[in-house]
Amino acid sequence: MLRRSRRPWLVPLALAALLTLAGCATTGGGAAGPAEQDLHVALGALPSSGDPDVDSSLMASAVYDGIYDPLVKLVDGQLVPALATEWTAVDDLTWDITLRENVRFSDGSDWTAEVAAWNLTRTLDPATKSTRATGVAGIASVEAVGPTLLRIHTKRRTPA
Repeated sequence: MLRRSRRPWLVPLALAALLTLAGCATTGGGAAGPAEQDLHVALGALPSSGDPDVDSSLMASAVYDGIYDPLVKLVDGQLVPALATEWTAVDDLTWDITLRENVRFSDGSDWTAEVAAWNLTRTLDPATKSTRATGVAGIASVEAVGPTLLRIHTKRRTPA
């Protein structure tokens, strides 16, 4: 028997957060590691692409989980912070997502709300043909309000 969730906003927000991926790590100020390291991985098959919007297969998702960080994680039915430190409902159709500071891509470039907004907007764009677009279909638009503030506008009231 299917049970209707009391939190219909949880799934779209979680999917939006998981789709806004960034292959990055926080800067810790510690000693630099070796210039080059080998990583050995055993897989039954390789992802067809390095793009999470194109390949959402179970095998690809397992690989992407080791490369990209989500905004939030779903743990025991609850959203917990990852790259997002907090999220606040501005009104019935708007969410502000505060992003972790000092996050960088592996090439050293900054990960910002502008980058997060670009990634999510790309997922929403029909031209991308994202396999994950249906999970964020409730999102009308996304904008970077500041370097660490992402604003998500939904098509309908959330939570309902």
